[in-house]
Amino acid sequence: MRFPLTRSATFTRARRLEWWTLFFLGTIVVAMYLSMGGSQAMKTAWIEDVLSMIPPVLFLIALRQRSKQPDARFPYGR
Repeated sequence: MRFPLTRSATFTRARRLEWWTLFFLGTIVVAMYLSMGGSQAMKTAWIEDVLSMIPPVLFLIALRQRSKQPDARFPYGR
């Protein structure tokens, strides 16, 4: 399914922002991993930051699925 021009621009911007979000979250996760040591509190904060990467990843997957054309298995689109 093709998006109208205004929605296409909005989804393109949203996709770009999500990639930036993942980049910054990834750098935070790496920095926390390198500095956490044996602290249980830092390990918990690190796991929380890793889990915070799930929504942006799922959004990017959903955008990819939404842009696929209807086929025999999904005649009305995805």
